[in-house]
Amino acid sequence: TANKWGGFVHIHAEDDPESVEQLKNVAAKFPNVPIILAHCLFTANTSLIDGLLKDHENLYCEMSARYASMFSGFFAKKKADKYGWIVFDDKALDGNWKELIENHPTRFMVGTDTYNASVNVKKAINDIRNGLLANLSNETARLVASENAIRVMKLVP
Repeated sequence: TANKWGGFVHIHAEDDPESVEQLKNVAAKFPNVPIILAHCLFTANTSLIDGLLKDHENLYCEMSARYASMFSGFFAKKKADKYGWIVFDDKALDGNWKELIENHPTRFMVGTDTYNASVNVKKAINDIRNGLLANLSNETARLVASENAIRVMKLVP
């Protein structure tokens, strides 16, 4: 349907080998369909994401639920730390992720993913503004903050 009508697809997937292989197959089969990877696959493996973005021009990463305040509970934070889910907090952006985003500035976008009532939306926005965007170059921050989403999702006629 997205291919027929010029839409995009937003996929929730993990970074396990089977899911990644299926993702590659879909991206190759529908090269004109933008595919947005929810939570950037919730992976800590920036090399994997770098390779996917290099090999498939139609893949994009949204960075929802990759911020520290998303995991405010003790057990949630322990799990997030264990699996490398936290990419930025209210002050800092992981160096490997910064390099990846700066190398692919047109392929990333912000997201909040504040479906969970325990997530403080104000803290989430603060993390995005001060931890993610403030640590990127001005041009990359502008793209990641809004312009990539506007372009990929065709939000402006």
